[in-house]
Amino acid sequence: YDSAAQSLLIGTDYFGGIPPRPLYVTFLAFLHLLFGQNYPAVIAAQTLVLALFPVALYLLGKKLHSPAAGVTVALFAIFREYTGLWIASNTRVANSKMFTTDFPTAMAMAVICLAVIWWLERRDFKSTLVAGGAFGLFLLFRTQSMLTLPVLFVLALFVMKFNWAEWSKAGVAFGVTMLLVVLPWLTHNY
Repeated sequence: YDSAAQSLLIGTDYFGGIPPRPLYVTFLAFLHLLFGQNYPAVIAAQTLVLALFPVALYLLGKKLHSPAAGVTVALFAIFREYTGLWIASNTRVANSKMFTTDFPTAMAMAVICLAVIWWLERRDFKSTLVAGGAFGLFLLFRTQSMLTLPVLFVLALFVMKFNWAEWSKAGVAFGVTMLLVVLPWLTHNY
């Protein structure tokens, strides 16, 4: 991912073809733009951004259950990362100091869950567009996240109490917005 970010910075085509995680590559390119080739600073900046993961989990736990549940889930995330950093010298484990998409994808998943909950609570056109756009950005992190889409639409059907007309309109708006977010990348690849 870092070599693709470097190629993006120098204005050439992506080295090695099309990068599979374009949003993460852009994030790394932005960090390199800010900090140059100072890798300790780039890693520290990435770690600071990924430190928002427990915050997102707290908000998700609070929204779904209670503040105590949010604190519990956030603490689990903090101690999981602490343990991962602690044992990283002895075994291969993904953590916030590595240039992999595992940890950013988990954070993106928590943020997407918050956006979807907001959409399903409000069920208006604006929240549908925001949730669809957020899911489109999520696809630019990991295309495998498309597998969660059927579950999301089944959940929306239950929340909308099997109101097929409302569900269809929301599904079309969600899908079109998601496609519009991903379309520039798909056009570039084509």
